[in-house]
Amino acid sequence: MKLMVGEHCMPCKELKAWLDENNIQVEKILASENMELATQLGVKSLPTLILDDNTLIKGGEAIKEYFSKEE
Repeated sequence: MKLMVGEHCMPCKELKAWLDENNIQVEKILASENMELATQLGVKSLPTLILDDNTLIKGGEAIKEYFSKEE
């Protein structure tokens, strides 16, 4: 599972802080440095959580909800 973020993306920064507060470890990938992967997976907004089966969960609130259900 990977989290695609933007360097200057405010929702991404807020989500990263929330993940840290909740001790959730996710590999973070900068979209600007991985444009080919973003295009290949169809990532069009940030932040986007990429699950192991390449399912995309888009937006900070949806990602928080996903991890809240996992607990």
